[in-house]
Amino acid sequence: GLISSRLQLETPIVKGKTSLLLAGRASYSDWLLKRVRLPDARNSSAFFYDGLGKITHRFNSNSTLNLSYYNSYDFFRFATDFGFEWRTQLLNLNWKQIWNSKLSSSTSVVLGDYLSTQFDPEGTDAFNLDNGLQYAKVKQNFFYNPSPKHAINAGAVFTAYDMKPETLSPRGEDSGIDNRILDKEQAYE
Repeated sequence: GLISSRLQLETPIVKGKTSLLLAGRASYSDWLLKRVRLPDARNSSAFFYDGLGKITHRFNSNSTLNLSYYNSYDFFRFATDFGFEWRTQLLNLNWKQIWNSKLSSSTSVVLGDYLSTQFDPEGTDAFNLDNGLQYAKVKQNFFYNPSPKHAINAGAVFTAYDMKPETLSPRGEDSGIDNRILDKEQAYE
């Protein structure tokens, strides 16, 4: 495309057993912003990228395990006024099992990491304001179909959140901003 592209590749590693999926997207819109007549838009920047890797292994017709990794980054800056950055990373392990014709289950373990930055790029008040969140989740589901007219879905989820400290720091040598840190918090669900 004119401002972004994507690519996906899927291939077997072991025929009928193990496969690999790789996918990615990226934007390159800055070249278009440079052609806008408004100086603020011309001096701005906006782009993103993300990627996914997933490996799936089928032990047999009733049992499948997959491991996936996702990474994304987004950036936006409006001239010399303000900007934002976001980064997300996820790691997911999932096992699906069919126990018999009426009972199946799904088990997942997820690790996530999110980072956000807001910034003022220039001047005596130039700063970075960083915050983020890490989490770990374990999820177990059971699906039971005792008859065609009845279905029972039961399970449990546990999530631990670890909020990163929020930090304010100077950006550049001319900034008069003082370093400040707001302690991190934790939560469980």
